Amino acid sequence: MKKLFQIFIIILPLIITNLTQDTTHIIRVLYLSIFLTIILLVFILLKQVFNFSLLKNSFSILYFLIVISYLISLLINGFTAEATIVLLKMYLFYLFYLFSSFLFKNFGFEFILKPILYFSITVSLIYFIQFFDFYQNISGLF
Repeated sequence: MKKLFQIFIIILPLIITNLTQDTTHIIRVLYLSIFLTIILLVFILLKQVFNFSLLKNSFSILYFLIVISYLISLLINGFTAEATIVLLKMYLFYLFYLFSSFLFKNFGFEFILKPILYFSITVSLIYFIQFFDFYQNISGLF
C-alpha cells in the first residue's frame, strides 16, 4: 500500500493530456479514480482491516455531511452533468483523504517525504523544459 501511494505521488505531475482545454484537471481526476479502485481492490484481496476510527474524526464527519448535503441538493434540483462530476470529485477526494489518513496513522509521515521530493523535482524539470522550449526565441536569453 505504502509503495502504491508513493508511486501515485511521483507520477502525478506526469499525467497530462492535450485533448481538452484543461490539460491536467480531468485526466488527474481519472488517474485518482483508477488509483483508488486499485487500492480498494488490494484492500479486498489482502483482507486488510480498515481503521474505522478515522471516520469519527471531526473533519471526516464534516466533509461527509457536505457530500451528503450536496447529494440531497442534487436529488432535489436534478442531475446535471456538471453537478454529477462535482459530486464524483468530492466523493473521490473523501476516499483519498480516508486512505491517506490510514497510511499516515499506520506509517507516520516520513514515508511520503521522498515522493514529495521527487514530485517537486519532476514539476521543476517540467517547468524549466517548458520555459526553455517556449521562450528560446527571445533575444538575449541565449
